[in-house]
Amino acid sequence: MTLRVYYESEEAIPEALRPHYAPGPAGGFVFQAEDLAATTAEITRLGEALAQAEEARLAAAVEAACATTQVRAEARAEVLQAARAAFADSAASPAALTEWLETRRREGPGPWWDLPAGGGIPPVRLGAAVPNPFARDTLNLTEQGRLLRTQPELARVLRDQAR
Repeated sequence: MTLRVYYESEEAIPEALRPHYAPGPAGGFVFQAEDLAATTAEITRLGEALAQAEEARLAAAVEAACATTQVRAEARAEVLQAARAAFADSAASPAALTEWLETRRREGPGPWWDLPAGGGIPPVRLGAAVPNPFARDTLNLTEQGRLLRTQPELARVLRDQAR
């Protein structure tokens, strides 16, 4: 439907559009552009609010999926950006995002997850020929720190032996 700017008489204006026309200075009835500008501004504002709500919904869904799949906290912003690209044309539910993340994880360990550590390292035997980092002859502060973090009991025993 084409919107006319001018009508000769009020009867010529369609009933639904009459509130948007006013008497013109030279006679006839003229469309009130201010109404159109206000309506356009309202539509723009509503569109922006909808986009913000959609972004907040996606961020919440990504956060829930990241928690479920144990994504590192430092990587969650990157996951959100990747999810925006992957789900640009469709709504992303937490279940769909979780499945997407699990698929990505099965493809291979990436920077989004912590790598497993420590499970395959054999324990150090006290009788082995491992230098004692606490002893004066083989002092090693780096190794002392590592032992204190990873094997505090062994560190205590080695420290006591070195005294």
